[in-house]
Amino acid sequence: MVLDKLYFLSGGDDVVVKFWDVATESVVLDLMGYKDYMRCGDCSSVSSDLFVTDSYDQTVKVWNVRVKNSRSILEVNHGKPVEDMIYLPSGGLIATTGGNSVKIWDLIGGGRMVHSMESHNETVTSICVGIIKKENCGDESTEDMILSVGLDGYMKVF
Repeated sequence: MVLDKLYFLSGGDDVVVKFWDVATESVVLDLMGYKDYMRCGDCSSVSSDLFVTDSYDQTVKVWNVRVKNSRSILEVNHGKPVEDMIYLPSGGLIATTGGNSVKIWDLIGGGRMVHSMESHNETVTSICVGIIKKENCGDESTEDMILSVGLDGYMKVF
């Protein structure tokens, strides 16, 4: 995951999130706290200092790279091993997947879950934000939607 042209994030089976300086090819921060494999992460659209990562230990952590203590600033528990997650365009909400559900979390509201969608019959493996163009009486508008895909072979649009 690339934060900008100077920094990079990595994580994986060693349960450590690493914050790299690309120019020096060195690790700036080792971010700890997971108990199982880390699967993915995403950068905030409103702050280059904030990012989120997830893990099979069922948690999603919010990190601030300006805070140099290697601990997350917020954590939410999805309730199942987390397969994927994304920041939503506003920057204050994230969506997570795990088990058969997609959950929306309010980061500004302290990590409170604001919505849960359980429409898949199998594990949801991936999500993204898509833009739907709508035409109404000659006028065009767009609307952000969350698209999810699961092991059940379906893509769902929320």
